Amino acid sequence: MRASQSFPQLDQFSRPIGKLESRQPLNCGLWNTNSVSVQDNAVLSTCSLPEQLFKKEQITAVPKKHLEDRDAARCCPVTYSTASATVNHIQCDDGHGEFKTNNRTEKPAIQTNSTGTNTACPDAPVFVESKGQKYRLMQLPDFISLRDLAKSQDGKWTTVHKDKQKVLLVESRPEDQKPGEKSTGFNIIRATVEWPDIDPETLYNTLHDADYRKTWDKKMIDGYNICQLDPRNDIGYYSVQPHWLIGKRDFCNMRSWMEFTNGEYIIMNHSVCHPDCPEREGFVRARSILSGYYMAPAATGGVKLKFIAHSDPKGSIPAWLVNNLTGSLTPSVLTNLHDCASKYVAWARNNHGAATNYKWRTPKIDWNEMTKKQG
Repeated sequence: MRASQSFPQLDQFSRPIGKLESRQPLNCGLWNTNSVSVQDNAVLSTCSLPEQLFKKEQITAVPKKHLEDRDAARCCPVTYSTASATVNHIQCDDGHGEFKTNNRTEKPAIQTNSTGTNTACPDAPVFVESKGQKYRLMQLPDFISLRDLAKSQDGKWTTVHKDKQKVLLVESRPEDQKPGEKSTGFNIIRATVEWPDIDPETLYNTLHDADYRKTWDKKMIDGYNICQLDPRNDIGYYSVQPHWLIGKRDFCNMRSWMEFTNGEYIIMNHSVCHPDCPEREGFVRARSILSGYYMAPAATGGVKLKFIAHSDPKGSIPAWLVNNLTGSLTPSVLTNLHDCASKYVAWARNNHGAATNYKWRTPKIDWNEMTKKQG
C-alpha cells in the first residue's frame, strides 16, 4: 500500500509512458496510494447519501483470487533506457539501487545521481521498463513541481472548509487542462494543516509503513507491492470497500518519494498500468491523476502538512457530488491520519525494534542540487 494522491493534471509533473489509468491515495481517511502510505479518495468514504445515486454501483460479481506468487512479483524484469542505450536487468528490492542478474550484482549501465537524474544527460528523463511497460521515473524536478503546487498562491484556489481554530484549511480548484484535453470534471483538492505533536519524519514513516496500515485501515481489502522500479519509485496495488452504497474500488499506482536536507519530505503517486496488476472482476478500477503529501517542519515545532489530491473514482459517481463533498469529508480524513501518526512511534518500537532500517528511507537531497550541479 502507499501514500500520496491527486492534483492538477498528472502530465504537469511526470509522464510515465504507457496507459495511465489509475492511481491510489493514502487511507487514514486520505486518498489511496500504492503502497502502505496514506491515500483515500474523499469520495470513497461517503455517508448518508441517496441510495438512488449509487444503484449502478452495486456489484455482485465475486472478486478474483489474488495474484499468485506475490514474492515472485517483487523481482521483475526491468530495463533502464535513454536515447543512447538500453540495458536489461532483473531488479530486486535491495534498497540500494543494485540489480541481481544471473547470480551477480551490478549497477545499472545508465548511471544516475542521487536525485535519479541521468548523469550523462541531466535534462533527459530516465525510463524503466517492467514486463514490457515503460515508466518514467520521478526525479527532483517532479518533486519541485509538486512542492510549488502545494505552496502556490495564484488566486485559483477557493476555500471550501476552515475550522474555527484556523488549524485546517481545505481548498479546491478546477483541474488544469492542456489544449484538446478532455476534462474529468473532478476538482483538485489541497488541505493544509499543522500538528505540533507530530514531527515530519514520523508522519513520513506512518504513510509508508504497510505493516502498520494493516492495523488501522478497516476499509482496505488488499494492498501489496508489485515492483520496485528504483530506490524512490515503485508500483503497487490497493483495493478498498469505501461504503456499502458504493462499489469496491481498486488502484494500480506508481508511488514516488524523496527526503530533503531541510527536513522536508514528499510522497506522491499517480495511476499506471502494469501486466501484474490487471483489472479484477467485482472492482471498479479508479484513477489517481496525481496525489501528494508535502511535509515540512512547522515554524513553531511539529509538522506542516499540505495534502493535494486529484482523483477520478470512475464508475457512476458524479463529479459534482465528489466536488461538493470534499470540504465536509477531508477534515475527518486528516483527523484519522493524525491519530494514526500519533501512535506510530510506540507501535514501530514494539513491532520493528528501535534499530530498524526502513526500506523506504533514502539519502536526503538538497532542493538546489540540480542548480549546483549545473553551475
